[in-house]
Amino acid sequence: MLKSTIYTDATPLGRNRYLIGYITPDGVIPSQYKIISCKDINIAELESILFAIDNCPIGYTIYSDNLNAVNVCNTTHEDVSIMYCNRLLNIANNYLRAIKEGFK
Repeated sequence: MLKSTIYTDATPLGRNRYLIGYITPDGVIPSQYKIISCKDINIAELESILFAIDNCPIGYTIYSDNLNAVNVCNTTHEDVSIMYCNRLLNIANNYLRAIKEGFK
């Protein structure tokens, strides 16, 4: 069976609050998001990858547009395929921005 890809991202909400989440292009795994509090966007991006790892089946490739978070996760989660993607190709970016608009 062909495994899917998971895209993760984070977007600021203000006052050290971030919206993080993940989405698959084919909808095989239901998209999820949550609001977290943390120091900066790099930590939020890292948390978005960890959120996907904790909630998605093993064997999927996880993509993020934050190279720092990808590098950290690749050293701590060697059993998971985590790759960098350009922000323009990260569909989680648009997904979270649409969710964020709903909060206004």
